[in-house]
Amino acid sequence: MRIRAANALITAFYLTLAVASGMAFRRFDRERRGETVAYSRQLRATDQVARFLAGSKQLTSSVQGYAATGDPAFAQAYWREVEVTRSRDRAAEDLAALGLTPAEEALIRQAKANSDALIAVESRAIDAARGGDQPRALGLVFGPAYQRALRGIYSPSYQLQQQLQRRLQAVLEQNRRSAASWWRLCLALALLNLLLVVVVLV
Repeated sequence: MRIRAANALITAFYLTLAVASGMAFRRFDRERRGETVAYSRQLRATDQVARFLAGSKQLTSSVQGYAATGDPAFAQAYWREVEVTRSRDRAAEDLAALGLTPAEEALIRQAKANSDALIAVESRAIDAARGGDQPRALGLVFGPAYQRALRGIYSPSYQLQQQLQRRLQAVLEQNRRSAASWWRLCLALALLNLLLVVVVLV
């Protein structure tokens, strides 16, 4: 009877360890997938802020090139970015889809609004250059007012980039720590299972 009771106890303990091991591994796998998702979100956020800035800088370089040279290729590149490529718009949409905090949303809205407002100035510069008034065109896109307007785009964009990096890195580190903890538990349960088998064999 004692042997039967011991066998039942050992079997129950073994089954408990097996179930616990399975649950722990499932949780570890979920945390690992969460780590992968967090890393992907971090890369995507970085890429989209860079895309927004690249679109804004493309507009600046194109309008300044047209004002300085009158080469229509610069004007075509400018309007292609505004109307077709739309890097700024698409980057802002993709950032919003990542689930920004209210403070982060405010920063991208501010940068986008300032960039949109600058298009009116740049359009006047293009019209002036096309009409042969190069001094006015140059003054519009090379003067101190234009540089201040650019800072109104770049400053919130860089702030957003830093905030996103800090927040998403914290999420990533939390997922990594959690995954490591669950992996250690998986190893501990596996060792207990092995020890149980050895004890039974002995």
